Amino acid sequence: MPTNPYILGSSSVPAGPWAPTDIGGCILWLRSDLGITMDGSNRVAIWADQSGEGNDVAQDTDSKKLVWTPNQLNGYPALVGDTVDDYLIKANMYWSTQEITVFAVLYYPGPSAYGNFLDYGYSSPGDLGFRQWAATEGKVQFANASANRGATTAGSHAGAYHYYVATLSVADHFTMRVDGVNDGTDDYTTTISAGPRELRINARQDGYPGGGSYVEFALFNSVVIGSDLTALETYAANRYGL
Repeated sequence: MPTNPYILGSSSVPAGPWAPTDIGGCILWLRSDLGITMDGSNRVAIWADQSGEGNDVAQDTDSKKLVWTPNQLNGYPALVGDTVDDYLIKANMYWSTQEITVFAVLYYPGPSAYGNFLDYGYSSPGDLGFRQWAATEGKVQFANASANRGATTAGSHAGAYHYYVATLSVADHFTMRVDGVNDGTDDYTTTISAGPRELRINARQDGYPGGGSYVEFALFNSVVIGSDLTALETYAANRYGL
């Protein structure tokens, strides 16, 4: 734990404007201006889950901590990870359904071989990865990581902030949306492990850090569609100017 830590933001979000937790099934919500415990060098020890499910991610080793950095996107901060060994971890994450939505607002500087932004249980059956697809392309993929199958964006989104909504459903399999536009599908069928598995931000269990700058994540144990999807993407576009 850091010496002289302080908490940025509330441990829970007060009543107010629309938030991702207004959608049912939110099991993780991380936002860069809430629930941050860091030291005097802005190294993040804990990024507290705002969903109410207690799925905080943390890092005890100073050299592996992401760095909280102000004024990165429309006046909001980001947690910045390197491409060496930075990551945050929830050691025992459970999954209760066979459907999932990942919402992410992030930046990555350029192609990195399988650089991971968020990973659930890599190398075990039923793993999931939200990551860069290949070193020479810089595309983003939401996939059954050990099988290298999933929805991949048509092109690279490196060098700029974007918001992503990636889903896995029993009916439609993998889909990817970027800035409110459909940008990839894959009909590959997989089974999500119920856990417990490690959930990591900016890496997977065997490394491959993403080097990303992270403004927000949310996970849902359902496929977000219809008016909920519209509300989520409108929230991201308006809040972050994307």
